[in-house]
Amino acid sequence: MRHSSDNSKQHRCGRVLSALFLGHPQVLVTVPLSIGLLVHAIVRILNREPTHGWSPGELVHCTGVVTAISIFATISVWYMMMVILGSLKRNENGNGSETKMERPHMGGHRLDCIVSQAYLFEHIAEIAKSRRLVGPVAKPCMPGESPQHFYEEIDDVKDLALAFHFSVYSPKRVLLPARETLFQFDNANGSFEAVSQIDDRPTAIVGVHPCDLHAIAMLDAAFGDGLSDSHYMARRNNTFLVGVDCAHPCTAGVFCGDIGSNAATTGFDVMLYPMGDVLKCGASRGSNGNGAEAPEVCYGVMFGSDAGRAWLKGGHDDDYFLPEGSDNEKFDCYLENKQQAFPRTLDPAWEDVPGILDRSYDSLLWKATGRRCYSCGSCNLVCPTCYCFDIQDETDLGGAAGRRERTWDGCMLREFAAVAGGHNFRDAAANRLRHRIYRKGKWIKERTGHGGCVGCARCDRACTAQISIKQILNQLSEEAQHARH
Repeated sequence: MRHSSDNSKQHRCGRVLSALFLGHPQVLVTVPLSIGLLVHAIVRILNREPTHGWSPGELVHCTGVVTAISIFATISVWYMMMVILGSLKRNENGNGSETKMERPHMGGHRLDCIVSQAYLFEHIAEIAKSRRLVGPVAKPCMPGESPQHFYEEIDDVKDLALAFHFSVYSPKRVLLPARETLFQFDNANGSFEAVSQIDDRPTAIVGVHPCDLHAIAMLDAAFGDGLSDSHYMARRNNTFLVGVDCAHPCTAGVFCGDIGSNAATTGFDVMLYPMGDVLKCGASRGSNGNGAEAPEVCYGVMFGSDAGRAWLKGGHDDDYFLPEGSDNEKFDCYLENKQQAFPRTLDPAWEDVPGILDRSYDSLLWKATGRRCYSCGSCNLVCPTCYCFDIQDETDLGGAAGRRERTWDGCMLREFAAVAGGHNFRDAAANRLRHRIYRKGKWIKERTGHGGCVGCARCDRACTAQISIKQILNQLSEEAQHARH
């Protein structure tokens, strides 16, 4: 035990010395220079001429010069070797990143079944009889532009667009409404009585991309851990989630592949994999591919809960079947193609972002970028992981009755950090921008254990000033690299 403890202390000392030399290259100069100055001072004291041979000053001077040069050479070689080895390691891991996409079948996960689109929509219509159905719906925008998708309550299953690219807003608004009444109160009986207004309607959200599943997991931790939020948890516990996987980036600018949020293995009741181009369904499943009948669109299915398994239990042979060996091979091929379809666009590894932010608090980039910000809060509105809110009491004119409401709030708004007395803790746009990026890249992770950004790029698309969180992180990473070298 003593030997192990001594080794541990030696390792800690080694890490401290490595951090000192690698994090502060000026040590290469300051250490030998300090030795040289010390030797010079000693030489001045001992500078007496001997009867013969070298004087003590000359001996010390010679020894000091040799020592300083040796230390300088040793530290220089050590430093250069560590820089080279670090560069090689970053190249091996993709410029500093580890494996970014977690393969959904890792740990023994495989497709549980394969269903046709007709069978799937039949069961979606069935669940809509007992739950409020929410999913991506195409809505027309400006004339001549393609429709955009929003998560809306659906009356007809035919309106559900599972093949959508991206949604303007995330399904967060279903679990955390933009405005909700927490309770109502009145004094009709001579004393105020508060009546809670919890919305616990059974809901099914169908068509949730992996990035939004990661965002919901973060919200679950923020509102469910410790002192849980009863209103959020009532909705969440009564929500059935059906995810749909992304075979490729949904739009330009996303960096979910860098974060690892482009794939999800938990956080859903059912996950759908759109594999109609490689898997056959229906009557054409047993054909050799030369027939005139086109294969029906089908989905690979992975269950995440017993409720999901009970929802899509066995049906007709032409609509529901268990995967065979060749189907699993095609699923593996699908995952391999997906991994290659998400190129790396974020320079630093996502796990290195908190450390980069730690060293960038006083960067001039915040002020330079903040000059472009309009403080409109659009980035907060579309973000799937922003969960700040404000609470206000609304009363009638007589004050006899009223309600307490919770509404979304945003840290990019000018009055967000204003307090009584007129003081504003973050009155400058640069300070608000820095606060937001720190929450996304560092603080939410420390608070919830889940990343505060999922790389969906909704904030980039919504920003009128074209401020990009990815560009900010890349620039801060470049600054950190220059500071290190």
